[in-house]
Amino acid sequence: MLDLTTRAALNTLGPALLEAWQASGNEPWSLTGIIEKLGELGWPMVGTPAAWLKVRT
Repeated sequence: MLDLTTRAALNTLGPALLEAWQASGNEPWSLTGIIEKLGELGWPMVGTPAAWLKVRT
């Protein structure tokens, strides 16, 4: 389960992430690619060791 701060941040970035995915042609993204895009969008947790777990949740 995600803490409220992380959940709020990911919910805020969700529409921009979806827009970026659609702009890329709707091809599947790897978990690493999703995390990289979240970093470009300003997600501060992107450099943490557990970032992939938070995104997967």
